[in-house]
This record gives sequence, C-alpha cells and structure tokens, in this order.
Amino acid sequence: MALTVQLKDSWIGDSVEQYQKTTKKVSEVINSVLYRPLGFPLVLLGKKLQLTPNFFTTLSLISMLISAYMYSQNMIYWAAILLFVKQILDCVDGSLARLTNQFSKFGGLYDFLGDIMGFIAVTLGMAYTISKLQNNSIYYLYYILMAISVAVGTFMFNTAKSQYLKTLSGKKDPVVSSPQKISSKSIVLLKKLLKMPVDLFQYITKFPDISSPMYSSIDRHYLPKIEKEEAFEKYFSPLMNLWSFIAGGASITLIVILTLFDAVNLIIIVLPIGILSMIVLLSYIQRQVAQKFKWKYQV
Repeated sequence: MALTVQLKDSWIGDSVEQYQKTTKKVSEVINSVLYRPLGFPLVLLGKKLQLTPNFFTTLSLISMLISAYMYSQNMIYWAAILLFVKQILDCVDGSLARLTNQFSKFGGLYDFLGDIMGFIAVTLGMAYTISKLQNNSIYYLYYILMAISVAVGTFMFNTAKSQYLKTLSGKKDPVVSSPQKISSKSIVLLKKLLKMPVDLFQYITKFPDISSPMYSSIDRHYLPKIEKEEAFEKYFSPLMNLWSFIAGGASITLIVILTLFDAVNLIIIVLPIGILSMIVLLSYIQRQVAQKFKWKYQV
C-alpha cells in the first residue's frame, strides 16, 4: 500500500514538473486555464511517441480548415467543436516544443502562417454562410473587418508581452558600431508604409512603451536588481493577463461560444467592438500604471 502511494506521488510529481516545463512566462489566460491543461495528455503522448510539434501544428491547421468547410455548409455546431479542438492542438505544439526542446525557425513560421491561413478560411466560411442566408454579399466585408480586428488585438497583446518580457529580462538593444548597409529607396518606403498603421494606432491609443530604458535601467536605481524586477512584475503582470483577453485564443473561444448559441451573425458586431474598446481601455490603464510606477520608484 505504501509502495503504491509512493509510486502515485512520484508519478503526480513528475507530471506536475513536466507540465511546468510546458508553460510560458506570459501566456493567454484562456490558454493557461483551459486549453493547455486539456492538451497536456496529448503533449505526454507526443513525447512518448516521439512526435514533433509540427505534427500537432498540422493537425491544428487541418482542424481549422475542416471547421471552415463546415461553417460554409452551415454545419455550425460541428464547426465550433473543431475550432475548439484546434485551439487545444495550437497549445499542444508549443508545449511539446518546450518540453522536448524542439525549437526551429521553420516550426515557429509554420505555426504562425498556419494560424493565419486557418483563420482566414474560417472567416470566409462564416461569411459565405451568412451571405447566402441573408442573400447579401456585404457580409464578406463585415467578416473581413472582424478578422482584421482579431489580428489587431493579437498584435497589441504580442506588443505588450514583448515589451514586458524585454524589460523584465533587462535586455537592451544592441549598439551597432559598424556602418549598416543603406537600403534601397523602395525597401525604405515599404518599411515606412508597413509601419504607418502601427504608429497611427499607437498614437491614437497613446500606447506606452514599457520596454524603454527608464523601466529597465535597474542599475541606476537604489533598489537591488531582483527587487526592481519583482516590483515591475507586480505592477505590469496583471496588465499582461488583461491584454491576453483580446488575443487570438480569447477570440476563438468567443467565436465558439457564439456559434454554439446559434449567434454566428453577432460575431461581426461583438468581436470588433469588444476588441477595439478593450484596446483603448487597456492602453489608458497601462498609461496610468506606468505613471504610478515611475512616480513611486523614480525611474
């Protein structure tokens, strides 16, 4: 009996340790509390069978493409279920990569492009069904705008997360001593055009850059480095959790819920308005928190 309990405790402890290896410093709340725990058995199975993260990325993409087809055929409940499965698999590939240390540039790019292509397919599938039911092609435009709002929300979360992690790690931008290559005029113009929407959006929301030197220059402050990091994490970690509610996982979850409640036509209203409102609100909150942090620690 004692041996059984000891083995059980050892197995649980080992599983908990492995699960902790699959987590990220900053993750979407919905992924952390729902999709990643549900997908953990698949992570362990993938490790045992020596499957690659790209295998689960492929399954995630296939699930999304089938979901898109089912949306287009008005089989919305099955489409929602497959979309839910897709989000679980989307967490499995990254978790397996962290657990088995299988990282590659191709894998990251494949995961990124797969999510984009899959979401575009789902968007078009929903648009096709609603346009057919309403006999109006304008719904294609509405769903495209919805997809853009989801992309913007994900971009803002990734921006906030990147700044947070950069400051927390204390990394600084490298100083380039050697002269850089001068890009051609066409490349410079293209970069400016691509950067304009981002700059405009950050100007409108007054999004504060928390990766600026004033937050990461720990050595210029009286607090020890570890205490400064803890203080920064205490102030800004809850904000990262709030930002995650406008990212891709939360948007997919909302689409699944609205679909199951037979409210696919509301997606084009709820998602864009909700995401844009949250961005403005969270940008304001982050400005206030940043000012309070600077005032208290005189950074």
